[in-house]
Amino acid sequence: MIKLKPGEKIIMTKRRHKFVLIAELFMVGLILFSIFLATLYFSIFCLTWPDIATTHYRQLSDFNPNNLIIFLLSLGAIACWLVGFALFSYYYLDLWVVTDRRTIHTELKSFFSRMESSVYHDKIQDVSVDIHGILPTFLNYGEVQIQTAGGFRQFTCKQIPDPRDMKDCLLTSKQKYEDKDKNNQV
Repeated sequence: MIKLKPGEKIIMTKRRHKFVLIAELFMVGLILFSIFLATLYFSIFCLTWPDIATTHYRQLSDFNPNNLIIFLLSLGAIACWLVGFALFSYYYLDLWVVTDRRTIHTELKSFFSRMESSVYHDKIQDVSVDIHGILPTFLNYGEVQIQTAGGFRQFTCKQIPDPRDMKDCLLTSKQKYEDKDKNNQV
């Protein structure tokens, strides 16, 4: 949970573009579908051990190899389900928040490890937008790189939708923050 300073207001929140999540989950779904088809195949068509195996190992004739194959495919399906859950968790819990004073980035590193970093707008020296590729250009997502004077040096927001809008919002809030700071000093 992000804790704001007293009087701090949220201007914008961003997550990665939904297309990135859909593309990653599509691959997991494709693997799950192929596992489903393989399970269906081995459920319908019964495999038997080769005669040479059953003559040397008589206990194999009592064991159906389809059961082992279906069990292994089920383990693969559970693994795919866990990967899909992890991808969604990373998508949902990676968040960029622009307030009137600072930009906050929370990132899920692993299920039990989160990173939260922030940069105050008076420390921002430069903001640039980086969009590479056909799909990012057509779907309007990319990176916003914030160059700072502090310890981070570079603060990168990856795969976010409408990065130019975030850049404009950052520069506007930086200007308002600096103007407000100048007025308080006078």
